[in-house]
Amino acid sequence: MIATDLWSVNAGIYLYSVPEKKCALLKPGLATYIVFFDKDGKSFYYSQAEPGQTTIFRQALRNGGILGTPVPALRMPFALREDYNGNDFVVASDLSSIVFARPNGHQDLFLVSRK
Repeated sequence: MIATDLWSVNAGIYLYSVPEKKCALLKPGLATYIVFFDKDGKSFYYSQAEPGQTTIFRQALRNGGILGTPVPALRMPFALREDYNGNDFVVASDLSSIVFARPNGHQDLFLVSRK
């Protein structure tokens, strides 16, 4: 399993091995909301928002550890705020579409697709 700790002093991306009952810190200090495995299980994706843009990176894995440097897989010309209560994201595993919900007094729902 792969998961994030977004809010604590131990923010980062963690890899959990259920059979071994072990937890490994893969990306320390990285506060991100979106993290998921690639279909092949040999890498994972995570998002990083900056003013005016969001980038989803692909990071290779080997034997439960980071392999190489992350590669930008998708750049979006808007920021998906990850620190705002109520925001929610769903990203297709092939990065072809993203559904983004933002509450702001009423519900806004966005679908972003690449062709």
